[in-house]
Amino acid sequence: MSDSDPAIFWSYAHFDNEHDGEALSWLCKRLTGELRIQTGQPIDSFFDVDSIHLAADWREAISKAVSRAGLLVAVMTPSYFQSSYCELEFSLMRERELEAEGSTLILPIYYVEAEEIEDAEIREQNQWAAELARRQRFDWRDLRLKSRSTLPVRRAIQHLASSVKVLLATAHTNLELNDSDSRESDSSQAEETASSYADTIEKAFVTQTGTQREIVKCLYCMHRLEIALDDLFAYFRLKVDPEAKKIETSAEFYYRLKDLAYCGLLDTRPIGIKTTVVRVLPEVGNVLFDRNHIKT
Repeated sequence: MSDSDPAIFWSYAHFDNEHDGEALSWLCKRLTGELRIQTGQPIDSFFDVDSIHLAADWREAISKAVSRAGLLVAVMTPSYFQSSYCELEFSLMRERELEAEGSTLILPIYYVEAEEIEDAEIREQNQWAAELARRQRFDWRDLRLKSRSTLPVRRAIQHLASSVKVLLATAHTNLELNDSDSRESDSSQAEETASSYADTIEKAFVTQTGTQREIVKCLYCMHRLEIALDDLFAYFRLKVDPEAKKIETSAEFYYRLKDLAYCGLLDTRPIGIKTTVVRVLPEVGNVLFDRNHIKT
């Protein structure tokens, strides 16, 4: 991937963007701007409006664009799952992701609720949807209906950019190992590095106490990139500890989360004076799902 290549390829259904008053175009521009603020570097995004889909050889055009990008953002809606273009874009990037083992090259944004994600029976018949459903995703369903200038939307873009920044950095490192004249040796090195990294994550998880592992499972099974600490604690109580025998207070829960963050299994960030947000690390989630420590 060269400096002139697009860092992000947006895969979306054109009708969704048109219906929502070019909202996805706006989101692409705001995310690109936020990434520049956070990195100090201009980052290009490929957001096709109509040129590729009107091209004579659209498959070749899409293949070229996806092959040059560092990350594919999949905007999941019912229309997205009806689009042959979107399916092709996902398939091409998924092939690259498998080649660059250890990298997460696809980030789903859940924009409008879709039965392909919500219905387990439908997912069983749709490998494309099943693969997206198991990933950590950024939930934009409620934010879609909010004014673009509101604090929740601006904060969500900030957090999305933080996640994208990490994914791009990881992808760039691993893809560079597979993009030189010594491709075979570099590919082997990337595979060993990715395997070692996955082993480190797995070891960090399995050496935790049972309660700590349950906290991690709760976080990643929610398929959200971030959640307020109090909301995660409520979910943990509901699913794991309804009688408060494992963790009595939110303060204790907070310190347990800090320990897990120190081990590299999640991230915590203060928002304001009294609120803490817990964020997943997509690469950690992928390892834990792939190695069957967490099930969808």
